[in-house]
Amino acid sequence: MNHRVVLCLSAVLSAAGLAPVLGQVDAGRQQDAVPVNSLIQVLTGANVGFEEYTSASRDLVARGAEAVPLLVKQLPSCGDLARLRILGTLSRVGAASAPALPEVRRLLQADSPFVRAGAADCLRAMGPAGREALPDLSRSLDDSDEITVGMAAVAIDAVDPGFVGTRLKDLLGRLGTSPAAVDRLQLCTWYRIARRRVSDPALVRDLRHWLLVVRLTSREELRVGDVLGAEGL
Repeated sequence: MNHRVVLCLSAVLSAAGLAPVLGQVDAGRQQDAVPVNSLIQVLTGANVGFEEYTSASRDLVARGAEAVPLLVKQLPSCGDLARLRILGTLSRVGAASAPALPEVRRLLQADSPFVRAGAADCLRAMGPAGREALPDLSRSLDDSDEITVGMAAVAIDAVDPGFVGTRLKDLLGRLGTSPAAVDRLQLCTWYRIARRRVSDPALVRDLRHWLLVVRLTSREELRVGDVLGAEGL
């Protein structure tokens, strides 16, 4: 299922002319003589050739943390295409793009579903450095756009690798169910049983959100006991 999410996002980025930029960065191509501001102008320019944009993005990624504050500065005022280009560049910078966290969190509420999905993917790339965005990503699991939901689920798993197990333990406790009684059940089976027992809207929502992460990280067939054991719980 997570492969489908990646393919969907790739299709979105391809439509925006971004997909080929998401490969590995060749640090040897960095153009030290070109100011970072000039490279950013290429990303935000309306009439920029594809090769020029591709080269500028790669050079910005090669400069890493140096470019992040200046890239972030553009996000509030630029258009959606420029935002997608910047988010894609920040994603490829990875954990070093953490200073962009507040603005990327804000873009999870953007009007454009493409930007929302790009923001979720950027948080995924930050890994644990993006942990503060967990509440925002959880809200994104209710997004009307399926790609955004998928990217949010994958991002949750990336920024908090223990999410599935930790939340499972919490849900078991809230349901008053002993792990020993259900540890042989597969996660998908346990969810179906638990869902029938729930009437509280908040718990229904939390169960559904948890299952989305389980499904979109291909864990449906794991057993409850294995997940709890893997998380050291």
